Amino acid sequence: MRYRLGLLIGGTFAAWVILAYPAMRVLGEQALLRSAAALLICLIPAAGTLAFALRGQVQRGEDQLLAMLGGMGVRMAFVLGLGLLAFSMVPELHADEFWIWLIFFYLLTLGLEIGLVVKAQSAPQ
Repeated sequence: MRYRLGLLIGGTFAAWVILAYPAMRVLGEQALLRSAAALLICLIPAAGTLAFALRGQVQRGEDQLLAMLGGMGVRMAFVLGLGLLAFSMVPELHADEFWIWLIFFYLLTLGLEIGLVVKAQSAPQ
């Protein structure tokens, strides 16, 4: 489980490192803050739902499906709620660019998480 969590966190941070410098050169230093805030807002619930899904590998298939769907609902609510809160309370985040970063990291972490869960399910026990 720790290995897969490390892959999720490492993959997300690797994408941020690859994209943050060019974004900073084009959009200015605020791009670093906005992208890092979006990364953290998306990575926290992604790591939580991945840990929950991997912990429940021994459960029945119906329970796993319910856990994944519930986890995605909780993750979406967490990301949108915290994104709105951060956007309204932090003046540096008042830009459309923040929402673009949030959508990007949400989709990235969701894709990584689904890939890691599917890989864990297909791995021999």
